Amino acid sequence: MANSFLRYGLRRAYSVETILKVVRIQNKTEFEFKLNSEMKKITVSTYKKDKYYPGIVKATLHILKESDEISPVAILLQMSNLIPKDYESWRCGQVPYLERVFQGNLAKANRILRIIGFHAHDLNMVPRQHSYLQKGTNRPLRFSKTGDDGVETAYSRHFRWNQSQEKKQELFET
Repeated sequence: MANSFLRYGLRRAYSVETILKVVRIQNKTEFEFKLNSEMKKITVSTYKKDKYYPGIVKATLHILKESDEISPVAILLQMSNLIPKDYESWRCGQVPYLERVFQGNLAKANRILRIIGFHAHDLNMVPRQHSYLQKGTNRPLRFSKTGDDGVETAYSRHFRWNQSQEKKQELFET
């Protein structure tokens, strides 16, 4: 019985009427809960089916037309998940961490970061760590509120095109 309460995000036992209200308010059925939790897991076999994938591909191609390197921050700017003004405020140290000005929730940001990594791998791009420093100082900038190493690394990882320009041109033609 306790599992059924946890299934709906309830931390303690409630009456059946309360549970039904929660389910009605969320307008979800048990099947939809399971479907949503499965769809949010991004793996090598599912990332191309994600709703953010086409936007990431489009942003990546746009950036690769201009340069041989892509970064999560550049892709987020291209996808309009970051506003250039907010990005500049972060670069100047006026915003404590980049995720504060991200247009969307953190689950969306993490999904996008994971898909970017998979897509760059498919393009045989070489990952490299990049350090972001505050403009005018040598103070490192933070991407997340918690400062988690995995998240910070994912945001600061750039991907470099390491193949011929002919192969790059073929990418734009397909």
